[in-house]
Amino acid sequence: KTNSARFAPPPRMGILLYNLFMTGLWPLYRLVGLIFPKARRFIRSRYDGYRMVREYARRHANAPDNGPIWLHGSSVGELDQALAVLREIKVRYPKQRVIVSVFSLSVRLRSLEDADLMFYLPVDFFWNWRTLTRLLKPRAFVPMTWDVFPTLLFHLKRRGIPAYLCSAALSEKSWRVRGWARVMQRPTYNRFTGIAAVNEANQQLFRRLISRRFADRVQVCGDTRYDTILYKIRNAYPGSDDRRVLGHIKQLKGHVWILASTYQADDEQIF
Repeated sequence: KTNSARFAPPPRMGILLYNLFMTGLWPLYRLVGLIFPKARRFIRSRYDGYRMVREYARRHANAPDNGPIWLHGSSVGELDQALAVLREIKVRYPKQRVIVSVFSLSVRLRSLEDADLMFYLPVDFFWNWRTLTRLLKPRAFVPMTWDVFPTLLFHLKRRGIPAYLCSAALSEKSWRVRGWARVMQRPTYNRFTGIAAVNEANQQLFRRLISRRFADRVQVCGDTRYDTILYKIRNAYPGSDDRRVLGHIKQLKGHVWILASTYQADDEQIF
């Protein structure tokens, strides 16, 4: 086998090439926003996210603590994972400030009970993070599953701010772990202080994405999605109709099998 690692670009060369690529995309990014309403909404949400973080950072510029812990969930599922971490942080450190970012517009911004701020993540342009990381000074950055932002991680590393990938999971067929894609991404994944894989199989996948000397940074820590499911079960408050149905179910003898969100094809196989 050819050792492709020896041909990998140096870390700073990799981030330079990435930023040149992103900068070249900027005119197209703006043009698409002028043509398509959905793209225009996306761009506006990124500007709003940048503004919200900047204003939040300025309001807390003289805060006596060590800055907020920054959680990120790309979409609805990843947000559930982030909220499980948020709740655990608040149990252990009630006074710790926490902010939460999301990427997909499928997530509606709302007031989170234990978070100081929820916002859409700005695009990974270097001019965004050079300013925001200086103003915000987060205590740590914790994205979920597989989300990586090379420029953001680069600026966090420069400022000595740790980053941890939580509930880390990838498909074995993912392009990220194949050939040159794996080699080109290695400097980015090397910038994580720790990677919390959901199981042993994913631990091995993520160890392929980082240099061998950093292999101990990848540990099996489970999936926080289960914590969210258990939280929802414990805190469920069924309505009167649901309580009446549950009352009938409790009176039945034997085991009860409840199917939810099934389709006709599922029913044909099940029954």
